[in-house]
Amino acid sequence: MRGPDGTEFPMGGIYEVVDEPNRLRYSCTAKAAADGSHLLEGFTAVTFEEQDGKTLVTVETKVVGLVSYAEQMLNGMEQGWNETVDRMVAYAEK
Repeated sequence: MRGPDGTEFPMGGIYEVVDEPNRLRYSCTAKAAADGSHLLEGFTAVTFEEQDGKTLVTVETKVVGLVSYAEQMLNGMEQGWNETVDRMVAYAEK
């Protein structure tokens, strides 16, 4: 994962469900750069639904903090998801 300032944050993950073109479900883990210890665990489901010739994308995510400072790390999560979806839309419009 890369922050707005270019800082990279190590992540790992597993796709648990790939039901093309309807649904993705995956888990991910944010890791400490220094030692690889787990900081956050995330669980995400993304669904794609056709509605009137367009695609409705629904993202549901849950994150569990594993360290005392996890809440600080999550402050930018909504903004990050919004930026990701905006990039996906821009890509699809090409």
